[in-house]
Amino acid sequence: MFSKKGWILILLAFFLCASFNFYDPAFIPQNNTEKTGLSAELWAALKQEPYVPVIIMLKNKTTGNFSPPHIKNRDNHAEIFIRELQETARESRQKLEPVISEQIKKGNIRAYKPFWLINAFQAEVNAAGLQRFAALPQVLHIAPDRQHTLPTVETAPEQGFEIPFQPSAHGQGTENHPWNLQQIGAPAAWREGITGKDIVVAIMDTGVDPHHPALQGSYRGNFPGQSHATSWYDAAADSNLNNAPNTGPCDLNGHGTHIAGIILGGNPEEPLGVAPGACWIGVNIFTRGLAWDSHIIQAFQWLMAPGGKPQNAPRIINCSWASRPEYVTDYLQWEILHRLEQAGIFVVFAAGNNKTAGPGSPASYPHAFAVGAVQKENETIGIAEFSSRGPVCWQDLEYLKPELTAPGVNIRSAWLNDGYITLDGTSLAAAHVSGAAALLLESNPQLSPYEIGAVLKQTASWDPSWNQEGGRPNNTYGFGTLNVHAALQKSAPLRREVIFSDGAEEGILNWATSPDTPWKISREKVYTGNLAFADSPWENYKNNTISWLCLARPLALGKYHSPVLSFRHFHDLQKGNGGEDDHAYLEISPDGQNWLSLYRFSGSNEHFSPFSLPLHLPQHTASFYLRFRLQSNNNGPGKGWYIDDITITALDAFSSVSTPGAVPPETDCPRVNGDLNGDQRLDLTDLALLSLVYHSRPGDKNWNPRADLNNDGKIDLHDLNILAQKLGVSPD
Repeated sequence: MFSKKGWILILLAFFLCASFNFYDPAFIPQNNTEKTGLSAELWAALKQEPYVPVIIMLKNKTTGNFSPPHIKNRDNHAEIFIRELQETARESRQKLEPVISEQIKKGNIRAYKPFWLINAFQAEVNAAGLQRFAALPQVLHIAPDRQHTLPTVETAPEQGFEIPFQPSAHGQGTENHPWNLQQIGAPAAWREGITGKDIVVAIMDTGVDPHHPALQGSYRGNFPGQSHATSWYDAAADSNLNNAPNTGPCDLNGHGTHIAGIILGGNPEEPLGVAPGACWIGVNIFTRGLAWDSHIIQAFQWLMAPGGKPQNAPRIINCSWASRPEYVTDYLQWEILHRLEQAGIFVVFAAGNNKTAGPGSPASYPHAFAVGAVQKENETIGIAEFSSRGPVCWQDLEYLKPELTAPGVNIRSAWLNDGYITLDGTSLAAAHVSGAAALLLESNPQLSPYEIGAVLKQTASWDPSWNQEGGRPNNTYGFGTLNVHAALQKSAPLRREVIFSDGAEEGILNWATSPDTPWKISREKVYTGNLAFADSPWENYKNNTISWLCLARPLALGKYHSPVLSFRHFHDLQKGNGGEDDHAYLEISPDGQNWLSLYRFSGSNEHFSPFSLPLHLPQHTASFYLRFRLQSNNNGPGKGWYIDDITITALDAFSSVSTPGAVPPETDCPRVNGDLNGDQRLDLTDLALLSLVYHSRPGDKNWNPRADLNNDGKIDLHDLNILAQKLGVSPD
């Protein structure tokens, strides 16, 4: 029992809580992608033009069987995955086809173009067409088909622009390589025989000049068994609608040619780029310096299966472009990046040249790999003034940007008319990382996209002077600057270790669940063993309910990084009759309060199937919660969600980095146990905060993990006793 003085203090704390709002926990967020309605931007555009281009997102999202492809059966896996996406998209549009045909006949829409990579279509609509589609219950959101510009970069054409490149000065046997290649350690990789041999890189840009002497030998379309149909696509050409013949790559701008030269220009004997043994395919998304959102979707969709065959897909896509900072939280390509990662494709984005305004989407996505630019001044490497800085915020969670930096100032590469030019920009920095990824994949073809990013980040070079922008990693340099030679030393083999595993055989001890609609363990449907987790075993889930299963305690990463979640699941969720489907969400949170929705399931997968997803965590996350949430949207009852064999694996942090000046990422300093407001001291405010979350569990709207002082997944009298003793209120 506590002394009289102790109880007075405790009661005082509770009284203060009733009077003042010390702590305002976030509510459980819904999926932020589900925004309906029409923007003022669309109506304003219709006042100027009779038709406006739009992208119409449908409510039933394509899901597909998301599981990690094994390299040996990657093509077969991708073919099945793409077929599922196409079928889901086709089925979801069936009810809309009569309306679409009607509106085309009436002249209310034109240039209709469906997608399957995401459940959406592009069209030009007039005011009547816009109103008609906005009224349809199957439509989730209508967005303007926005245009994006090429990055604004400072250009410094070389003196003697028309003078051809002299490869003899830069051959493998010389040390006279440009500063950018020396800086990232590319020559050291070449000396070990690693040049990116046979790795296919897609240049998604303004096109590529296939006749440039530094690039013509590495165009895959010229290889035996290949053609323009499998190696070149012009997403921006009007001829795509008329099935005009594919006449092969071109570049009317020069930007894409310059990028290709940085990635893989030259050849192993006379290198110009980072991976001179790699080969390229190209996609043009720009028209007169502008790229539409619809062109970008088309390009990514084609790259999943060039020429209609998944085995023609690249291992790397370089995207040296980004939207403006005001589109930082545009969700349009969120699912697309998940699809590409699932197909085993590593995508690299330029962070943008926006300075402190930050990156635009999709470079701003948590699961996008964004690259900033560094420059060399005398012997000092520092951030380029124009390079975009982070952080970015998604659903109230802060994420690091960029992931990495690379040379982006005074970079010489190929140009039009067999020329060469020197340019600046994060576009060029991204190209260095794409080339580095090709070197890694030659060294270890088994690397997944997530593992490529992890290796590049963990082996990046770091200068102690960069700590003035914040410790490693920070929102200026990311994890540091690219060091491909160091990455090669750590690329094979990568051994993932299990840091969490639960097959439900030991009950529900590791989990907390929704009190009104609790999850249970069940023998009804299992994948392995005798038990599985289920939201409503032996019965259907109820209508208009939310049920969740959440880790009772945060999972600490410790020395590990780059976690990947895997599980087997069966879901049978009711579809909406003209309204929103019932959905199952996969969510993470660093604190048990603010949740980020990573993935969403709908419909039925018919039987237990594998699912795997890299967990891209907010900046400085040392531990996190995982939650499975089922939401019924007036369509139930249904069979629900069954989950088995939940596993989280991660990579062991590298004990050392082989390059001089490189240091491991910093970890968060431990907090004072009981310090609930993070002010590094214990006082009555902490007691008051604990009282606000009393009797809460993970997933409750007022949950605060810092108040769970004995880590038992709930906040009760035991936690109150611990904190009271720390405050000097000792028991009798």
